Amino acid sequence: MHADLDSTLTVNGIKSSRELGCVLHSLYPKVGVVRSSPIARCLGTAKNIFLEYPKNIVVAHDSDLGGDGIYVSDNILAAQYFLKDPSRKDIFIRMQAGDIFAGMRDVKTGTKLLLTKIMQDLKSFTVPSFYITHDSILALFVGTMIQQVIDETNWFKYLDGICIKIIDNKVNLYWEEECFDISWEK
Repeated sequence: MHADLDSTLTVNGIKSSRELGCVLHSLYPKVGVVRSSPIARCLGTAKNIFLEYPKNIVVAHDSDLGGDGIYVSDNILAAQYFLKDPSRKDIFIRMQAGDIFAGMRDVKTGTKLLLTKIMQDLKSFTVPSFYITHDSILALFVGTMIQQVIDETNWFKYLDGICIKIIDNKVNLYWEEECFDISWEK
């Protein structure tokens, strides 16, 4: 797992993230905030996506998106558990079903924390903000928000993402050409 956390982008990953950056820049020339997991692959992805943007765009290292944060309450404890299980994706699938693992938060609590952060950014900026994180965090967040388990049949791939917008006081999540009302109950 530690080697996985330190791995960098492949040549294809660099090319793909730069291509996505060109598309995003043409669609959204202005950006509110860019938050990225502090893990090397995510930072590399963010750097390459926002290469075409003005140099004043700062990528905020956000441990909530990787490391001790939204779903991980104790990175060292969680890493010890994950090192024993070669199929980490299965752990995230089980977490969506309600299993709680050492060093991890329950999924609903983590999802509420992340949605709260996203909502603050949505209300603070009139232009899009971007979050760069891991497939497992996306799976936990989206699965909880749309009440569907994200598994091998619909797992996220590199540069897959979601869009969250507030329209007419409703919070909508767009994923795989579908719109889900995710207005959070207070």
